[in-house]
Amino acid sequence: QAMEREFGCHLTIGPALESGFYYDGFFGPDKKVNDGDFAVIEKHAEAICKESQPFERCVLTKEEALELFSENPFKVQLITKKVPDGAATSCYRCGDLVDLCRGPHLPSTSRAKAFKVTKNSSAYWLGDQNLDSLQRMYAIAFPSDKLLKEYNKFQEEAAKRDHRNIGKQQELFMFHPVMSPGSCFWFPLGARIYNKLIDFMRSEYRLRGFSEVVSPNMYDARCFMASGHYQNYKDDMYSLDIEKQEWMLKPMNCPGHFLMFDARVRSYKELPLRYADFGVLHRNEASGALAGLVRVRRFQQDDAHIFCRSDHIKSEVSSALDFLDFVYRIFGFKATYALSTRPKKALGSKEIWDNAEIQLTAALNESGREWSLNPGDGAFYGPKIDI
Repeated sequence: QAMEREFGCHLTIGPALESGFYYDGFFGPDKKVNDGDFAVIEKHAEAICKESQPFERCVLTKEEALELFSENPFKVQLITKKVPDGAATSCYRCGDLVDLCRGPHLPSTSRAKAFKVTKNSSAYWLGDQNLDSLQRMYAIAFPSDKLLKEYNKFQEEAAKRDHRNIGKQQELFMFHPVMSPGSCFWFPLGARIYNKLIDFMRSEYRLRGFSEVVSPNMYDARCFMASGHYQNYKDDMYSLDIEKQEWMLKPMNCPGHFLMFDARVRSYKELPLRYADFGVLHRNEASGALAGLVRVRRFQQDDAHIFCRSDHIKSEVSSALDFLDFVYRIFGFKATYALSTRPKKALGSKEIWDNAEIQLTAALNESGREWSLNPGDGAFYGPKIDI
């Protein structure tokens, strides 16, 4: 409502987050939101909260919703695609704002006593860089000023420990926002730490029976078509035109390792075969999603793939979990575990999936760790343990 009042923008999508929420708006090609606009939005929000506007739920037919939001092409597209013909959808009225939402909501805006805009970024409609450019505003609300002050204090302390600030202060690494956004430049001191970590992982791989390999950075697109990555992740990959043939920078090491395994006939006596790789990976992350070393476009990871018989799965997964625990303990990390099972779109037979899920479950149970189930959230090619 504050965004509409101040800028007259088209509201698009605005979900709740673990800490606060965001809303994407289409402001047109000329208006760019910046830090200077935060106070204005906060002032509007403060007034809206004081007005104690009730949240009123309305149920509309698809036709009624299309008519109500006819002046907002983004809402029209959502209604057209997401609401089946003959079905109903819900929206909420709050003061002079009417917006699509499933709810539920607080009784009124008076429950929010303190409001703060935390940051802004760019985004793309439906996450597609070929569609309209949007502007995203992040904010958070609290039922008291005291809680907001505590939040601000926590953020100040967290900023002192922000790895981006530490990296700059100690001249470990940098990012260039124009010449190569999302790709880290490591200074000599940072490179020393970087290489020390690789040396540590390399020695641990060796002790655990892994063999290090080196694989190419780019492949013919047909490689990723065969693996299924092209069909599922093409928009998140960088493509190249080489001699009128589509090639791609690898976003993961798996297809290269599979090609190496398939280079000759293998014997069951070679299994399990464990390949480790520190190869460079590239992923086409949206510019608004980039965040220091946490979300990047170019990176390396201590990545490995294990080729084994089906009766090896449980023991190999158990060993992998022990390996992870060992590394995490050294760095003082704590982890939670979730088993993500077969999604709707999945390769392979249900029988193969069931066997894999049973063995992952057994490995988790025998480890003594607490874990949760994440139904239907596995990768398209197999179940996984999310850590």
